[in-house]
Amino acid sequence: MTSRSVWLAFAALAGACATPRTEPRPQAVVVAPLAESARLEPASIDAGSDAADATSDDESNAGAEPPELPLIPPAPSKRPALDGSAAVVWIPDVQAVRGFRSVFLEEVGGLAREVRDRKEPVVVGKNELWVIRTRKLASLACSQCELCANQPPTCKVNDPVTLEVPYLQSLKSKRKLEPWKGRYSPRAGCSASVAEHDTTLQIDGAVGPVLFTTVNGWDQYCGGMHPVFWSEAVEFDVDAAANAKLTFPVEPLAALREHAKAEMTEECVLDPKEEPADYRITAAYAPNGELEGVFGFTKGAPYMCGTGPGHYSLLVEKRSEWIPKELERWGKLPAWVTQFLAKNAASHAFVIPAARARAARREFFR
Repeated sequence: MTSRSVWLAFAALAGACATPRTEPRPQAVVVAPLAESARLEPASIDAGSDAADATSDDESNAGAEPPELPLIPPAPSKRPALDGSAAVVWIPDVQAVRGFRSVFLEEVGGLAREVRDRKEPVVVGKNELWVIRTRKLASLACSQCELCANQPPTCKVNDPVTLEVPYLQSLKSKRKLEPWKGRYSPRAGCSASVAEHDTTLQIDGAVGPVLFTTVNGWDQYCGGMHPVFWSEAVEFDVDAAANAKLTFPVEPLAALREHAKAEMTEECVLDPKEEPADYRITAAYAPNGELEGVFGFTKGAPYMCGTGPGHYSLLVEKRSEWIPKELERWGKLPAWVTQFLAKNAASHAFVIPAARARAARREFFR
């Protein structure tokens, strides 16, 4: 499970425990251990019996302390605060497009003054502001799946499906960028035995010009017990107009893996001895204005327990003061932005230098 693009076929183990599903992203079922109060008491044994002093392995280990986890080494010393007279802050909002409302701020007397907001995430590059737009892509879903089982298949009738393909557009120049090119593709319907399907974009955050996203897709094949799911994490740098490559810091990595491993329920992994795989890095600001890394680790899991990418993995994210070296220049917010974040339960902010503030404001108003 080391690939960030997870394409998954039906697994015999998963299929055996799954029930038919047609809706996207079904809720995974995790079997948790019984609480101590819910455990069955052992049957009473005569005091004279040799078995009276015997206890099961489970009982003898019930009070055992969990293994001690390694300490995560401290991150480097405090970083200097960014300098700027304006900022854009993303505020979580379920009614906004893609889950974030963007607010343009100006610093006045050491405090943040709200100028205007947009009901969508605005990505802040060095010289341009960017927004996500979509275009339509025609696809086909087979509506005669029962006939696809014939030999030879006789299914022919398809229903039209429209996929929404996202791209980035500059508010300044209207220039377009294609971070998700190749991740969206039309299906061939009956000729490929594909019924319902979809591909969607999830916004996971951003730091500076680096946008964190996940492309999620699912395909219900004719005769399949449940959809085939896939996910791909895409980090994109709008300034470089290219995918961003973020590096796991070496110093805390082993300890972070062990902490993630401790949270991966053994009942829901395919191989308890499997070591967690490094999946992805994102980052977000803490309430004190310091940037923190969010490190994702995965393990293979059966379909019914798979809450991670593609539904055949477990995903555990560990937040840390460590950040990838590529994001160090955005390591700390100025106090006036930090105060606004804390009041609005936000964790994504973009500081704009004074020389760029007026032009950025004009773009934001477009």
